[in-house]
Amino acid sequence: MNEENQIIFERYLNNALTAEEETTFLARLEVDKTFKQDFELYKEMNGFLEEQVRHHDALDVLRDVHKEETSIPELVPKRKTYWVWALIVVALLILTFYGYSVIKQTQRVNKIMAMYEFPPNSGVRSADMAQTKLDSAIWYFDLRDFDKSKKRFLDILEQDSTHQEANRYMGHIMFLEKEFDTSLEFFNKVNGKNRFDSMTISLLLDLQ
Repeated sequence: MNEENQIIFERYLNNALTAEEETTFLARLEVDKTFKQDFELYKEMNGFLEEQVRHHDALDVLRDVHKEETSIPELVPKRKTYWVWALIVVALLILTFYGYSVIKQTQRVNKIMAMYEFPPNSGVRSADMAQTKLDSAIWYFDLRDFDKSKKRFLDILEQDSTHQEANRYMGHIMFLEKEFDTSLEFFNKVNGKNRFDSMTISLLLDLQ
C-alpha cells in the first residue's frame, strides 16, 4: 500500500474529494482488485485506531513504547502518526510469524535428519589401500570429509553420469548438506537401491 493511495483513502473517508475525483475513485474500486483490497484494509485499520483513541488505549501504548513522542513534529497530523504505528505493528506481526515458521521448519528438518543412518564403511582404511578414485572417494566419505569425497565422486560422474556408486554416495552427501532436491536427483539415477538408500529417500520425501 503506497503513500499516495493512503492519502486518497483518507480524503475519501473525510469527504474531501471533488465530485470528479470521487467518481474516478469509485470507478477504480470496481476494476482494480488490489486497490480495493488496500482500501478495505485501510478502513479496518483506521476504524480500529479511532476506536482505540476514543478509549485512550492507543495513546497509552504509544507513551509506553515511545516516550519521546514530543520529538515528532507538531505539523504531522496525529492520525498519520497513529497510522505509522499501526503499520509498524503489522510489520512486526508479519516478521514474528515468518520467524516462527522458519524456526518450526528448521526444527522439523533437524528432527528428520537425526533419523539418518550412514552406510557401513567400505573396508578401505587408508589412502594407500585406495586403488581407484572410487575407493578414495568412499574412503573420504567414511571419514566424513565430504568436500574431498564429493570432488572425487563428481570427477567420476563427469566421465560417466550413470555410475551407480558415485550417484548413490552423492545422494547421501547432498542429503547431509541439506541440498534435498539435488540429493533426490542423484538417488533417482541409482537402480539397485540398498536399505540405506531407501531409508534416506523416505526421509527426503518426508521433507517435501
